[in-house]
Amino acid sequence: MNDEDLDSECLVFFGRPETNKIAQRFKDNFPIKFNGNKFTWQGVVYDRPTQGVAQIVENPNGPQSLLIMYAGSSPEATQKFCDLHLYRVDASYVIFDGSKVLLRGDWEVESGLVWRLDGSLSPSAAKLP
Repeated sequence: MNDEDLDSECLVFFGRPETNKIAQRFKDNFPIKFNGNKFTWQGVVYDRPTQGVAQIVENPNGPQSLLIMYAGSSPEATQKFCDLHLYRVDASYVIFDGSKVLLRGDWEVESGLVWRLDGSLSPSAAKLP
């Protein structure tokens, strides 16, 4: 993969930044942060091996370009999440545990990080407070 590939309209990462070197390169663009095999969102730490997250943000390399990350706390969680098709592109993020959705939503309205299907406002982690 070269830098030109990173300017694609949509980049999809499978695996957390620790296990995916391209995801590692973009880890600071995602609001939900990984630390090893756990992640944190709104002060809650998700560290069970059955948990994971899907999140979507604007690609800083190109306008109207997106980054999507599917990542589990374990390889099995990532695989199960992808197999179950729990993530529909009607939310900025989905946090799951096994086959159950724990939390889904949009980035904060005040920050301009609301995902809309028509693409009228793209999410960008750089706008987070």
